Amino acid sequence: RNRLAGSMPLEICKLVKAERLSLFDNNLTGTVPTCIGNLVNIKEMYLEENRLRGSVPSEFGYLVDIRTMSLWGNEMTGSIPSE
Repeated sequence: RNRLAGSMPLEICKLVKAERLSLFDNNLTGTVPTCIGNLVNIKEMYLEENRLRGSVPSEFGYLVDIRTMSLWGNEMTGSIPSE
């Protein structure tokens, strides 16, 4: 827990070499930026227990190496695309 609040910063999308993104149990609001699809090396993504809303970005389909993605505890709709 980092006590982050507000929208997810677009700078996250510059972490193209990152393999793990852990932002769970914060107070992040708004939508997940579509540039999240730039994180092609991500293997684990934890965004649960925030206040994210909107549709699950179709760009999640670009994350072909992902093994674990946790989105529960938000107000997001839709399904995670396969590709």
